[in-house]
Amino acid sequence: MKSRYYIQERFDMIMECRNSGLSDYQWCKHHDIKSSTFYGWIKQVKKHNFVIPEPADSLTYTADTKPDIIFLDVHEIENLIPLNVLDYIIEKLNISSQGINFMKFLIDQDNSKTSPVFYFDLKKGIPETAFFLEENANEESIKKYQKLKDYREYWKPYIENFGIKIEKANGSIIFGICDKILGHSLDYFDTLVKEGSLGNVVEPYLTDIWLCIGEKIYCWGCVGGRIAV
Repeated sequence: MKSRYYIQERFDMIMECRNSGLSDYQWCKHHDIKSSTFYGWIKQVKKHNFVIPEPADSLTYTADTKPDIIFLDVHEIENLIPLNVLDYIIEKLNISSQGINFMKFLIDQDNSKTSPVFYFDLKKGIPETAFFLEENANEESIKKYQKLKDYREYWKPYIENFGIKIEKANGSIIFGICDKILGHSLDYFDTLVKEGSLGNVVEPYLTDIWLCIGEKIYCWGCVGGRIAV
């Protein structure tokens, strides 16, 4: 039997596809996923009573019904998870707190809507590969490294001011939090809903963004490296 987290991950990927504006075929081709595998996920997920929207190429809109698309300037939807929820998950899983401490540092530096905390990768953190080119790197790796010049220049001062020396060590300069952070967060939100305490978890730096989403949202997805709602 597939675990709940496995099903949640597959559902998240299906939703990313269906909210991307691409056809299933186009999305699968772009992500190097076999169509048969993708439709296998849908079959598995539906058994767990998840609601799957129709594919983009089967939807029709009129000028009156086509929804507005609002792009949020954040790295991923996980960047909108409140810090106290992340703290809870880190304690529950007994994992490194470096990522969350770095996020708190970023908020202390800037708690506006353009705070660097919204661009930090909660899953992967800041990897060494972004700052160090491997020996005997091939042409593709060199090009990828060169494209990350602005990334390095953006994060370097924050890393140094946080007190971390940029050097090769354990694969990451700043560790992320967890690959499955969204699934863990949703589980925690479910618990808060049952307790009637969900409204107490959103920190001030997130309030305006959450209110904007609450007024407009129909669905969300990752599109072109941005979040669309």
